[in-house]
Amino acid sequence: MALKLTPLDDDLGGRSKWSFKELHIQIKHLNMAYKPTRMDRIKKIVEYHQKGYGKRRIASLLGMSKNTVKRYLDRIEQRGIVIDELDSPEEQEKMYQRDEKVPDPRDTDIEDRIPQLLKELGRVGVTRYLLWEEYITQYPDGFSYSRF
Repeated sequence: MALKLTPLDDDLGGRSKWSFKELHIQIKHLNMAYKPTRMDRIKKIVEYHQKGYGKRRIASLLGMSKNTVKRYLDRIEQRGIVIDELDSPEEQEKMYQRDEKVPDPRDTDIEDRIPQLLKELGRVGVTRYLLWEEYITQYPDGFSYSRF
């Protein structure tokens, strides 16, 4: 994403300056969600954990969320990652691969019903709430009304 800023006119000699607020907002949007943590920082997490530091203290020392620390420690434990071999490509691949999402059976059920639901909604007097009531009686573990 390109940094797109517009200068503000300055009273001093016609020069332009950037609004700090605008710059801060634009830079904040450049940070990506789910950006992987560098391997040296993961090694520090492991090192501090082995020294007996708590997750909150490790997060404070490394300037990250305690949930991030927890997530990496859990990954290491669940995936059987060998800590001494974190530099090997195989261990790095294990560390950075995304978790598989388990498909929700409600998704496939509702997708099968969509054509019929759309047809029913075209009729006079049929509301989404009425269709949801019928759906929830047939499928009690189905989606709540707000997700229907």
